[in-house]
Amino acid sequence: MALQTKTKAANKQVVVASVTSTVLWVLSIVLAFVIKAGNSLAFVPDALLLFGFFPLLMLWQRGWLTLIFGVLNSLIGFFLLIVRYLPDEKFTGAAGQMRDHLVQMHNAWTWILIGLLAVIWGAVKTAMTLTIWLMKKRAKKSGTSQ
Repeated sequence: MALQTKTKAANKQVVVASVTSTVLWVLSIVLAFVIKAGNSLAFVPDALLLFGFFPLLMLWQRGWLTLIFGVLNSLIGFFLLIVRYLPDEKFTGAAGQMRDHLVQMHNAWTWILIGLLAVIWGAVKTAMTLTIWLMKKRAKKSGTSQ
């Protein structure tokens, strides 16, 4: 087992987070085939995919991991935004079909906004962890110097 837990409550948290993530991911995959290209709800599969990671990120409680997750998702969003505004003549054949798919089925703002949400959460969590660590270190240092 990849994640060792000590109590039944912790085991329950692992199960709930895992099942929630799995349900969101499966729903995302199903909706990706149901929602047609260009539909106003085309952002929903990507949103569910990304939100599917949040229960696991909450379970692991690593601010730096959430921060990196958010930065990378935002970068993907910016890439999608750039692809949307590149001239059509730059893409021919299969590359043009791939670009059309990316533009029609993957909303850049979904990736950017959910990424920024994760960045904020990760930055706050990391700052809190560092502050607590520094306070403990300072308390330990002042306790040993007396």
